[in-house]
Amino acid sequence: MIGIKNINRVCLRSTTIPGGDDMAKSLITTNLTGGSVTRIPTVLTTPPYSVMILDSGGEIINPPGVKATIVFDSGVYNIDIYSVDALTDITIYILY
Repeated sequence: MIGIKNINRVCLRSTTIPGGDDMAKSLITTNLTGGSVTRIPTVLTTPPYSVMILDSGGEIINPPGVKATIVFDSGVYNIDIYSVDALTDITIYILY
C-alpha cells in the first residue's frame, strides 16, 4: 500500500504519440467472404496503432461475427479479418 509519505517513490512515465496529420492513415475498401479469413495486406513494418472496420452503411462493425487480427508475416504487418457472414463494401481504416 502506498502511503502519503511514500508517494514520491511512484514514478510515472509518459510517451508522446503524434496525432492529427502527423500520423499516417490508410483507407481500404473490400468484401469479406462468409466463414473464412480475408487478409488485408499492408507494407507496415511496425504494428498499426488502430484498425477500424465499417460496414457499407458506415457503422462500426463490432464482434460477434467479425474478428480482426494483426499478423506479422514476411517482414510486414497485415490484418486478417474473419467474418461469419459475407459482407460487401466494407471500409477499413488503419492508423499507423
